Amino acid sequence: MELTENFLAQIAGWEAMKQARAVLQSGAVLSSNWTPPVLRGVVQEGSTSYRAGLVIKSTVDIENVCHCRQSREWGTICAHSVAVGLHHIKRDQPQAASTPAQLAATKPVAPTKPSQRLQRAGNSDSGEPLELFVIFPPNLAPALEKGKVMLCFEGKWRSGQTPLSSLPKSVPFQLSHIDSQLLDALEKITPTEIPAMMMLDASALADLLPVLVEHPRLTIGKSQSLHVLREPLRLKLKFTLEAAGEISLSHSENNFTGKIISAPSTGTWIFRDGVIQPLPKCAVSILSAGQNAPRFGLPESQRIQLPRERVPQFLSQEWAALQHSCDIESNFSIEDFSLAPQKPIFLLNLAGGIAQLQAQLQCAYGNRIMTVGVTSKDETLWLPDPKNHTRYSTRDLAAEQNALGRLLRSGFSAPDGQGRLQLLGQNLVLNFFAREYPRLQKEWSVTLEERLRISTQKNLEWVEPKFEVTSSGVQWFDLNVSFSSNSGERFSPTEIQRLVLSGQSHTRLKNGKFAVIDTGAVEELQEVLLDAAPTQHAQGYRLNNAQAGFLEATLREKNGWQIQAPTDWTQRAKQQSGEAKLECPPLGDLESVLRPYQKHGVAWMHFLRANGFGGILADEMGLGKTLQALTFLKTIPKRTLPTLVVCPTSLVFNWVAEVGKFTPELKVLALHGADRRPLFDKIAESDLVVTS
Repeated sequence: MELTENFLAQIAGWEAMKQARAVLQSGAVLSSNWTPPVLRGVVQEGSTSYRAGLVIKSTVDIENVCHCRQSREWGTICAHSVAVGLHHIKRDQPQAASTPAQLAATKPVAPTKPSQRLQRAGNSDSGEPLELFVIFPPNLAPALEKGKVMLCFEGKWRSGQTPLSSLPKSVPFQLSHIDSQLLDALEKITPTEIPAMMMLDASALADLLPVLVEHPRLTIGKSQSLHVLREPLRLKLKFTLEAAGEISLSHSENNFTGKIISAPSTGTWIFRDGVIQPLPKCAVSILSAGQNAPRFGLPESQRIQLPRERVPQFLSQEWAALQHSCDIESNFSIEDFSLAPQKPIFLLNLAGGIAQLQAQLQCAYGNRIMTVGVTSKDETLWLPDPKNHTRYSTRDLAAEQNALGRLLRSGFSAPDGQGRLQLLGQNLVLNFFAREYPRLQKEWSVTLEERLRISTQKNLEWVEPKFEVTSSGVQWFDLNVSFSSNSGERFSPTEIQRLVLSGQSHTRLKNGKFAVIDTGAVEELQEVLLDAAPTQHAQGYRLNNAQAGFLEATLREKNGWQIQAPTDWTQRAKQQSGEAKLECPPLGDLESVLRPYQKHGVAWMHFLRANGFGGILADEMGLGKTLQALTFLKTIPKRTLPTLVVCPTSLVFNWVAEVGKFTPELKVLALHGADRRPLFDKIAESDLVVTS
């Protein structure tokens, strides 16, 4: 297929062509190559390089291989790939002189040394037809093993077949597209005349192979045909999941009886039985030994093993590609494996004194302990389950970074190469012990180096609020909040407020020690009390009983503070916060109709009603929210007012039908349509009114 501007405009459209011409004019296209059916090139856009191009199998079977966002998300032919095509077309066309400098360059000059390059006739048919031949040595396999291959290049024209170097340089030759590409590649290899024979190492030969793909005139010696194929060789690989969780790979010896040819730019090829073809990239990555090979490494034997800690990476990144490009036999499927994040236990070790602290943060996943902020080549993201060889967990990197962030926000420096963090200055150290340290003690495993432990015992006392509740029974309860140090020295609300307003988290006690108090937590306490809308009096605060659950749960969750309260108040708080089990009332003939989660929903709505709360029943569609609501209405004792249901118009009569099916004892009224006004008088005698 001929690559032309008209063809590109037809497949890409006017807008893509306009953008592509702008890309080409800006000089952003760095390279292009057209080896049918593959067009390849590199486009530089800012700091990003795009490997763009097209696979053109026919006018209607075209694949865009650019990795830009437009190509990835929309699958359209992008301007980058079109620009690569324009670059190739422009490069092959003779350039007309237009500027004065170019016109001057076209004037006759004194003859110099004759050109050593073959002349080409361009796109016209006026040149002499020329066919190129590439002759590989008869001992190709041993030559590849030694890493040096001698190639001969010949050309056939009207005067016969002759070495390429013997062709006349004054005659313009007409070449086919595939021969023109081959000649381009050879001229890049040698700066002067292409010799009759050329010695190439294995890497240089691998770089030449892409332009020899499907070339019709390749031979080994003078008589044996050689074929360079585009399609990768399908390897036959057998993977076995061992009892201890490792994966073993065995391959047929026939896979590798040929000779390997490889180069970083063009990949790995194999020669056997008169054929050279590429090996699948995914297979090469696991069969190649190397510093970065995650995986198997190629040993002398035909059986290689993947360590268990690398199995998840292999299955997630390479398994699908191997199944696509190789013939796989295995005793497992990817569905056999399970992967879940594991919660770390954080270990914080503190050393130093009240003027300077040194910290080291570690995280424990079972028996494995890792230092946060330090990367070790022996640490992996995947954690095998020792009891189940197909189960893995992952490190919770987000939790690790959040934990490190808590220390950094307290003023610690970033960890050094050994994971040590520093906190300098007495004010910062005292603030840390006042605010973050008490919380970390409740959440992490915190240890103090002996000298620091003695120093804190000698110099610091912690001040925390104490809460006492006096319950009235039904309507309200009194809350008393007091502050005192470990030694019993009390602080008035005025003194606490002064510390909060000043931003200080420490003050001197009468015994000379520092009293440290989490003023941030005190501010949170004040916000919690404000949300609970209390009435303040001399002994403390008076709050509505409906606030019991909110107050108890919030104080406990935020800072681990406990409230001293009567048993009946504690039970009420647990029920309001959802900790106590909700009891569903008797359902009668609906007992066998409702599922357990639906009965729980009915019990929850009764809990809302008993406490005067609002709520949203948010089950997914089809899980029976209407049935739960009707069951709740049916089981309300002593109902005196009708219940109003507001729903989309399309569901009004669905509600009416559900009432007839499940709760026919409820009187339902559909208040809907233009004639609804005469129905208003029936509202008072209805149990349920449904409207849009």
